[in-house]
Amino acid sequence: MKAAMFMPCRRLARRGWASRALPQLLALTFGLVVLSFSSRAHAYTWMIKHGYSNCGACHSDPSGGELLTVYGRAMSEAFLSSKFGGDSESSADAFERRQMARFGKAAAAKLAKPDAEEEEVDAEEEEEEFEEEEAAGESDGEEASSGDSESAPAASETEEPASERSFTDPFFGLFGLPESILLGGSVRLATIYNGDADPKIRWFPMQLDLYGELRVSESFRAQASLGVSKVNAGAPHGRAAQITTNQGDGYRLISRTHWLAFDFGGGNHTIRAGRMNLPYGVRIPEHTMWVRERTETDRESDQQHGLALAMNFEKVRFELMGIAGNYQSSPDEFRERGYSGYFEMMVGERAAFGLSSLVTYAKNDRLSPSDNLSTTRQAHGAFFRTGVGEMLAVLGEVDMVARSRKELGYTGFLQLDFEFAQGLHLIGTVEGANTNYPSNPRTLVSGAFIEQERLPGTGELQMGYWAGAQWFFAPHFDFRVDAIFRQEDPMQILGQLHVYL
Repeated sequence: MKAAMFMPCRRLARRGWASRALPQLLALTFGLVVLSFSSRAHAYTWMIKHGYSNCGACHSDPSGGELLTVYGRAMSEAFLSSKFGGDSESSADAFERRQMARFGKAAAAKLAKPDAEEEEVDAEEEEEEFEEEEAAGESDGEEASSGDSESAPAASETEEPASERSFTDPFFGLFGLPESILLGGSVRLATIYNGDADPKIRWFPMQLDLYGELRVSESFRAQASLGVSKVNAGAPHGRAAQITTNQGDGYRLISRTHWLAFDFGGGNHTIRAGRMNLPYGVRIPEHTMWVRERTETDRESDQQHGLALAMNFEKVRFELMGIAGNYQSSPDEFRERGYSGYFEMMVGERAAFGLSSLVTYAKNDRLSPSDNLSTTRQAHGAFFRTGVGEMLAVLGEVDMVARSRKELGYTGFLQLDFEFAQGLHLIGTVEGANTNYPSNPRTLVSGAFIEQERLPGTGELQMGYWAGAQWFFAPHFDFRVDAIFRQEDPMQILGQLHVYL
């Protein structure tokens, strides 16, 4: 039964690349376009279901991921976490009240960067009303205290009062922070079951990172991350972000991102320089999924140093990065230089469709360093994020992958996220990949030419299936479990407990 199931894939693998992959790419691309015109989104990851197409509203990185802004923290509690009981005041309302008290209504609303002009007008009107009420309150206070010989010390203008802190604030609101500083972090503990491994069950810290940002002025800010990683010798992840020199399978310090930024255009546009996530495709957290692994654009350790321009408009956003190489790895001959970027357009009220492109060049190929051959790597594709109805989110991406001395390859995924109650998600994913098969597979061995076998994922299409559930059971906390079935690979069950500091 198993051989019969995969026989069509093997027949396709024996034909030319176009006949094998092009029909699948066209079909998936057509599906992306059709689904992109759905009316409503419900993808917790991208917040597009609430009309937040601009990732920079909730994240310090203009393309999303990692460090949350103060607005993003409140939105994560309001729209991601499960609700227990009947609170009279929603998290979003509580956040708005706190921000209005600290900065004024217009400034608080500006954090969200609303697309609609009427929202900005409403915010200004509400601010005027709030200022009038505040002035009346101050006048009453002055009259009541006119006989006091000493006035109470003024509240700090740079640190949030303890009474205004929230459990959603950094480090559970245990201490206040100046307005110019953002802090955060991720602790992701994982356990994995693999029936073919020894031991069958392993526990390990998947992520131990701290994030920080300092805003020097209205336009200038600096951000950096510092973390700890522990991977086996020869592992493809972790080492590319290492900042210490120790090797082996022990713990090492890493810094995935660190950059300087200049914001302009009312904060909607940003120029950054430093080590950054590559702007490419759907920015999903599953760094081992083939679309991120085969295009080498994951957020785990594939960041590069360079210069990037990100621009966000009402219906369009894009980011283009000039890649200078990863200066946390050596020697220089293996550093890739080139560009990576994406362009995304809203094609409906709650749907977006985009294109990505990446081209890099290195003096030597790290996959076969002894050959000392220059290598060009490319990835080009399309992606989308949208919703069907009120509870189902659909994310997808398809990419063509090219590398010197390799056949043209491809990878893609389609993910359905069903949120049947706030904070409770059922997630199903289908993925496929076929990359890095040699363009000249014949090798001379003992005087005879032997052709490299085509295997699933390298020369043949390999399919993978993820079935998972995720529960955001409290602000700062979520738990996820995935059963991963990949053709020719043993089944794995991955559990993750994530704490966002």
